[in-house]
Amino acid sequence: MTPQDPIRNWSTRVRFETDARYAFRLGEILVKVDETPAPEAPGIAPFDPKGSAEAVRRIARATGIAEPVFDDVVVNGYATLRVRGDVPSLVRRLRGAGFTAQPNHALFASAELQGSPVYGSPVYGSPVYGSPVYGSPVYGSPVYGSPVYGSPVSGSPVYGSPVYGSPVYGSPVYGSPVYGSPVYGSGGAPVGLPGGAMPGCQPPDPCQCTPTGTGAQSLVYPNPVYAPLVYGEPNGTRYQRSGERPTQAKPVYGLAAPEPKLVDWDTAAVRVAVIDTGAPKNSVGSPLYQALTAGATPTDEPDVDGEHDLDPAAGHAMFIAGLIHQRAPRAAIRLLPGLSTYGDGDEQAIAATITDCVDWPEPPHLLNLSFGAYTLDDEAGALQAAIQRAQAAGIVVVAAAGNDGSNRPQYPAAFDGVVSVAALDDAAPASFSNWGSWVRACAPGVDLQSWFWSYNGRTRERYGADGDDFRNWAIWSGTSFAAPVVTGALAQVIETGLTPGEAVERVIDDAALFRLPCYGTVVNPPVLGDRPWLTP
Repeated sequence: MTPQDPIRNWSTRVRFETDARYAFRLGEILVKVDETPAPEAPGIAPFDPKGSAEAVRRIARATGIAEPVFDDVVVNGYATLRVRGDVPSLVRRLRGAGFTAQPNHALFASAELQGSPVYGSPVYGSPVYGSPVYGSPVYGSPVYGSPVYGSPVSGSPVYGSPVYGSPVYGSPVYGSPVYGSPVYGSGGAPVGLPGGAMPGCQPPDPCQCTPTGTGAQSLVYPNPVYAPLVYGEPNGTRYQRSGERPTQAKPVYGLAAPEPKLVDWDTAAVRVAVIDTGAPKNSVGSPLYQALTAGATPTDEPDVDGEHDLDPAAGHAMFIAGLIHQRAPRAAIRLLPGLSTYGDGDEQAIAATITDCVDWPEPPHLLNLSFGAYTLDDEAGALQAAIQRAQAAGIVVVAAAGNDGSNRPQYPAAFDGVVSVAALDDAAPASFSNWGSWVRACAPGVDLQSWFWSYNGRTRERYGADGDDFRNWAIWSGTSFAAPVVTGALAQVIETGLTPGEAVERVIDDAALFRLPCYGTVVNPPVLGDRPWLTP
């Protein structure tokens, strides 16, 4: 099954483990195997040199699962075992027998609807302070203080004025006892979370609080593992079973169709691969089509299920590409399929795509992953192995932190070395954004505008507006879109001649950069591409 099979919803391919709160591909288990054939067993498949497949079958039969079948393809040492039966039970039995086994985790796009209640981490209960987006010393940092950008603030006397150097945006606000004040929960009582204080959440390290369920409610669509918790029954379970919901993108009117310039992948100074819903399959008459399908097999289309409504995650990759292009217009961008237009993908297939990127003659410098999963025991071995292979090849991986207002680690963002990105709104961390000590950066992620379909669904105009009449632009929110803002910032710096690793040191890890506790380094790069509105 490919990510774009025209199935109406994910009920035929995704299952949920409600107690541990993770999702997995129906009937699929990943088993770590030895890929080296043994001379004494020439008749056994290379991924099963010592007869482990038969041992797995015996364990499956003892669990009440008949005739499990291994795929012939091994990805980074993991083979897919296809079964008809209870996946979590068989995983536990295989582990008990000494196998490294896990579900084939389902991953979901990290995009959100606009507008959500103001609660997320216990650190920020209320947007009472100045905007971290504009008040951050990131504009005066070595990244933008180089000759490429001119003065510490892109050469503009506006940003160099006393306004931006004043105590409003400077250290007296963020370095003062304000974080110990009642606004932020002095005395160890965090505010802004349902139910008040969280068990195990005490200063001085609120990032290490006991992982919460989800702070995302109301208009926010959380990771579907939390849907019943957020929406209650039966709505939450109904959404969890199907994934059916309206698109979270909203139309933007009055803007001309974007005209991105093609950048040759092989000769570009910086190359960015985006694993997501893939390149657009049909954008007839749109200048987006040629630019976004170069070097890719188009897979994304607006209405795979044929219901005459935009699919929930359709155009997700296109939107991400636009955000990167706005900030790094000379970067070559390649869109690769990994998610369906309903926003779901699976660990093994995405791991295989990452591995393919590493083996290209001209591999990417940056890999943008705007999706994530909560996993069994915080393990996702197949995905981690693929990312480690990419990192060993010098590729920097940027990933969305997730949208559940939780500090529960989401993967791939929480893997070592990954640039995990939380979302900011215009005055504070976005209330839906995940947070924690594993989050390395934060960037604007609310009400961003970027490329989209030219598409009109079946919703009719009401009160002078048509909610699904898209004209090449859309507005969308989520850590899905904060991540490519950071990817674009890194691409800008790589263009100056730095390696991807050096770019991370400059944009993310430099000790002089401004950081928000539990959300990481604030990143808000200047927009360099053609954009018909002011930078927010």
